[in-house]
Amino acid sequence: MINMIDDKKLEEYRNKVLQRVNHTDILVSSIISSYYFKTGGVSLGFLSTVLYQEPLSFSSRINMLRNILKEMELKKKDEKDRIIKIRKQIDKLDKMATIRNIFAHCELKITIKGEEEHIFNPKDYHKSIDFEEEYQKLIKLDKEINPILFNLYEELGGKYYKEKLGE
Repeated sequence: MINMIDDKKLEEYRNKVLQRVNHTDILVSSIISSYYFKTGGVSLGFLSTVLYQEPLSFSSRINMLRNILKEMELKKKDEKDRIIKIRKQIDKLDKMATIRNIFAHCELKITIKGEEEHIFNPKDYHKSIDFEEEYQKLIKLDKEINPILFNLYEELGGKYYKEKLGE
C-alpha cells in the first residue's frame, strides 16, 4: 500500500517532530543534571560539556535516565513500585527517537517496477512510510511521556518557567 504525503505536509510534520523530540531531549538532560547536581535546576556547563557532546546521542541520554531510575529504585525502596512504573514508560522515549529518525532521514523516493513512486521504508522497501501515522504515534507518545518526565524533574527539585513572548 502506497501512502504518499505532499512535500509541504512532510516538511511541516518533520519540523514538529524534531521540535517535540528536541524538547523531550532537553527535559531528559535536565532530569539527569538535576539528579547529579541536586541544585534544583540545570547545570548548563554539564549540559554543554558532557550531555550535548557529539558522541552522546539521545539514546545514550535515555539509557542514563534508565540507570538513574534503577539507582533511585535501590535508594527509595518504599517507592520501588512507582519507580518501576516510570521505568517501563521510558521505552516510549526509544519509540520517539525511532520516529524522529524516520522524519530526519527517510525521504528517498523510489519507484519499484509496476508501482507508484513512494518514500523508501528501510524496513520493507515494498512499502512506503506512512508519515501521517508515524506523526500521530509521536504526538500520542509525547502526550503520555512528557507529564511523567516533568513530574520526575520536579521531584528532583527542578523548576521550569513559562515565559510570555514580548515580556
